[in-house]
Amino acid sequence: MNTIISYSSNEITNLPWWVILVIIIFVLLLLAFIPWNKISKKSQTKQVAVEKVLDEKIKNENNTPYMGMYNWFGKKQSLRLSKVVYVKEEEDSCELCRPWENTVIIIADEHSQAPTMREAIAAGYHHVGCKHIDLDYFEGVTKIPENKFSLDHKEKRFSLRLEQYKFEQDLRDLNYQIEREIDLKKQSLHKDNLKKLTERYLDFLSQNQLKRNFGREDPLVDDISRFS
Repeated sequence: MNTIISYSSNEITNLPWWVILVIIIFVLLLLAFIPWNKISKKSQTKQVAVEKVLDEKIKNENNTPYMGMYNWFGKKQSLRLSKVVYVKEEEDSCELCRPWENTVIIIADEHSQAPTMREAIAAGYHHVGCKHIDLDYFEGVTKIPENKFSLDHKEKRFSLRLEQYKFEQDLRDLNYQIEREIDLKKQSLHKDNLKKLTERYLDFLSQNQLKRNFGREDPLVDDISRFS
């Protein structure tokens, strides 16, 4: 091998000076005409496209708990791009979930400084009725936002959510009584009470910028949906 390299070197050295000059000029011209800017832009475009796809996956609203429980069988939550997630902040979060908002959590039980999902669930996160969403986290790409809401604000909004649940429970009870009541006079009384309660409920929603959920007013709504 060394012999071949030595032979090649000698051959190049023995070339006339003008041949060597022509070779050098040809190489310089070749380098000058290579579209370096296009290559660089193409590389940047590819990186932006990758980040856009990742960002769309991160914002995917399908990553929600099923029946208030994390990673339930058959849910898209079970099929993730990443083993690492972070918890989306909610305006009306409960005290069990607040500590985990905008926090990185490792799904698999791996040795890491970040807490695992097992630890988070053991501490009360993803309880039945939990509305929090886990978003895929990609190191070096994902930017976790700062908390937008203060603790006092979250406590007040959570208290309003509980009050809304109480209104909905009373509405379900009256709707149930109306549907099951045979006596027309009693049924008429229930309807009057329902009308008054609905007016108070709508006023409550308006004053506190809350949205009405008709599904939770259904007497036959399942227990999980009542708090989802």
